[in-house]
Amino acid sequence: MTKLSMTLLLMTSVVLSGCANPSNRLKPVSIAQQCGAFAIIHPAPEDTMGTKRQILAHNMAYRGLKCPEKTK
Repeated sequence: MTKLSMTLLLMTSVVLSGCANPSNRLKPVSIAQQCGAFAIIHPAPEDTMGTKRQILAHNMAYRGLKCPEKTK
């Protein structure tokens, strides 16, 4: 291993170790907070089939959370 690659490896490990803080654990999110993050989307006529499929998946996930109906 060359000196440069060893230095890069050590620098990367130092940078990444800063992310391993146990106080940064993810906290549970309530359904009310999730519902506030997004709403039902209506496709536009010019949307592609791929976009319409993504909108459908989004709307199904929204309804799966049992969120109150609201539109964007």
